[in-house]
Amino acid sequence: MSRESKAARSRRLKESGQLEAFKAEVSALREGGKDQGEAERIAATRYGPRQVDDDDVADASVAKVDWETCWEGKPGASMVDAVEWAFEHIDHPGVGPEDSVSPGAWSMLLHARSSAEAQGEFYRWYVARSLPTKQELETESRRSKASEEVLEQIGRQLEQAASAVLQQRPEGYGG
Repeated sequence: MSRESKAARSRRLKESGQLEAFKAEVSALREGGKDQGEAERIAATRYGPRQVDDDDVADASVAKVDWETCWEGKPGASMVDAVEWAFEHIDHPGVGPEDSVSPGAWSMLLHARSSAEAQGEFYRWYVARSLPTKQELETESRRSKASEEVLEQIGRQLEQAASAVLQQRPEGYGG
């Protein structure tokens, strides 16, 4: 299981307004005889990554969103587009549901942000599965090579046709 880095924890706590309380907790634990590392680990369990559910949104500005009209006029998104959107915005704290390509993309993003474990799960399950397989890449490569060969053949045929037309010009034809 992956853990949240100190820098990510500090960013998250600062954004949520909990950084000073976290520091005070660490300081109190240090005064109680804990070393810095142990004090931070204990405080981190109390101020760990928040689990986000429907009633507890990660960003207070999200609470102001009109959920009924948030995605109105958007055509929706394929699973791949939703995964790509969530992947591209996982570390952008200012993004809101109205910026997402679909409700599913927003849900994926919230889940991936909810904990380090959820983020790892997101990368393993969604992102990895949205990448083309080796077989798909090889098939595409073969198609690309075949297309190049066909275009080369068409180019040769055009050159031959042009040459034949030029050879059949009537005598005295200008040019």
